[in-house]
Amino acid sequence: MLRICSLLIILVGFYSCQESVPPPPPPVMASDSTVTPEDAEQKAAALPQDFESLVSTYENVEREEWQKPEQVIDFLGDLDGKVVADIGAGSGYFSYRMLNRGARVIATDIDERFIMWLDDHVDIVREELQQNFETRLATPSDNALKKEELDAAIMINTISYIPQRQKYLRDLSTSMKSGAILLLVDYKSQRVPVPAPDLKDRSVVGMIEKDMLASGFSNISVDDCTLDFQWILMAEKK
Repeated sequence: MLRICSLLIILVGFYSCQESVPPPPPPVMASDSTVTPEDAEQKAAALPQDFESLVSTYENVEREEWQKPEQVIDFLGDLDGKVVADIGAGSGYFSYRMLNRGARVIATDIDERFIMWLDDHVDIVREELQQNFETRLATPSDNALKKEELDAAIMINTISYIPQRQKYLRDLSTSMKSGAILLLVDYKSQRVPVPAPDLKDRSVVGMIEKDMLASGFSNISVDDCTLDFQWILMAEKK
């Protein structure tokens, strides 16, 4: 009887340990500097395509709690009078907030529906600030920005969808003044309880850093503590 009880205890312990083993980590991704436009289109296709669904996802009332937009914008410092591009602006979640900080905002997107949405909803900011807002329709190969016009640029939940990333970042750097700041925010490579792309569609932050260095940016820093589910990367144009 004693031997049977001992065997049961061993078996229970064994299966308990088996259940406590963590799931395997997500696969390591290759550098997105080799991602093709076709790959980017597939990633974009994974998002809800119904426009109302897209807007409701971006404007979800719970987003402010986990995205912490005001704290993210704080990383850019004083924006009064600065020209800032919101690349992949979507519904203007960050654009309008930066307008309220005194920035002149250029909101770009490759989806013409969002350009129309942005123009139609700019009246949510004070009337005297609306003249500081401009929208531009971009393409995957043309960022619609002029040479050395930016003091800063942000890309929120966008960098993972950029094809030929190093070329894109090099082109973006030509639109930035010397010392201008680029701020990127995207999802960590782990399961998160908020709307997010599949794990396989997320860019590993270390690979983003590598592409930034190869594209002529310096003073790169990564913050993975401020936001629970996302990392923040900042870099400076040389």
